[in-house]
Amino acid sequence: MAPRQKAWNTAWRAAAVLAAAGVLLLTAAGALIADGAPEPAADPATADALLEAVQAARKKAGLTPLERHSALQQHVQRAAAAFAREILKNPKDPARPEELESARVQAVLAGVARVATLCGAADSPEALLAAPPDARLTGDATWTHLEVGACRAALANGQKFAVWVGVAARILPDLDEDRLNAGQQEFHMVCSLCRHEFLGRANRRDVKSSGCYDVCCAKCGRVFDSFAPDETGAYHRPDWFMRGFQPDTVLSEPLDAWLFVLTNCRYVTDRQQFGREEVWQLAARSYARRQGDCDCLAILLADWLGARGLDARVVLGTARKTGHAWVALRQEGRDYLLETTGGRGHYKRMPPRADVLPEYMPAEQFSRQGVWYRTSGKWTADYRSAAEWAAGPVSAARGL
Repeated sequence: MAPRQKAWNTAWRAAAVLAAAGVLLLTAAGALIADGAPEPAADPATADALLEAVQAARKKAGLTPLERHSALQQHVQRAAAAFAREILKNPKDPARPEELESARVQAVLAGVARVATLCGAADSPEALLAAPPDARLTGDATWTHLEVGACRAALANGQKFAVWVGVAARILPDLDEDRLNAGQQEFHMVCSLCRHEFLGRANRRDVKSSGCYDVCCAKCGRVFDSFAPDETGAYHRPDWFMRGFQPDTVLSEPLDAWLFVLTNCRYVTDRQQFGREEVWQLAARSYARRQGDCDCLAILLADWLGARGLDARVVLGTARKTGHAWVALRQEGRDYLLETTGGRGHYKRMPPRADVLPEYMPAEQFSRQGVWYRTSGKWTADYRSAAEWAAGPVSAARGL
């Protein structure tokens, strides 16, 4: 919880503990609560009316309506009851209820970038509703969520009063393709490598020159999520591009697919083919065009081999210190590396083992089954080790 606390920027501790009229009312005649006084009664109708007044004022100002949050609603109602009890205990100087402290609100929310707590009291629900909505709720375009709670109660002398509590929050959504493609920039994230929870941007370490997004942890600094653009420019997690493609080409054995790619598919850059720095083609498109760059041809081969029942993954990393993509094939407990560029000269009946190719430094790999990221920056020849790799987030629409 502590890391998320750093992300909090509490806008206001409170708007006012009591409305002026409420203070005059509740301190009159030194009224005191008697032992065994009834508990405050929840007033959901007043709470809903107050919330709708805020929504109407925001709409009039041209602002987006605020969303509801079920867990926050329950907490706000408890806070309203706690506020009423504080008034019953000490009408002249009621304490601020602990339920309105940021740490208590934080415990029921994930992805909070900013929060504000407001409360007030009057002699009746009608008096609460007669006051105009707080301008800090109706004029701030950055809020995303609002919940309001209301209660009614009476002092020992029979004097009635009503209270309300509101919590406004800016809650960032979890990172996914749809939100990224819709233009959302900030997200709530959880690193799959160290489990650190934080608020950040999809391009925290800047968009790579290749045009792909790397999402880096704010704590450990490692890449734990990534997105690549398809031909339309929409971004997807890597596993989205794996569809189990198997063409009509007749193969005498599965590894002949490797020979086919090497001898029949031409290497061309995305700039040459699409006029953009980076485009990932689906395997079917690379096969139909008989061309692509290293990642497109690696997707074609890995998808094809996977459809033939082999354990093949696309690997992203560096080869001879240059950004590259290749295929890692797992057979009989060993990993073999398959190049998809360079022509027939790379083809061998027995592919080279990964442990004899230290110049290939893997950083990320994926297949139809998921996406995996390196847990350290050291070289490895083991592409299936749980100690060396951690599973990352996968596409919501995986195209399987």
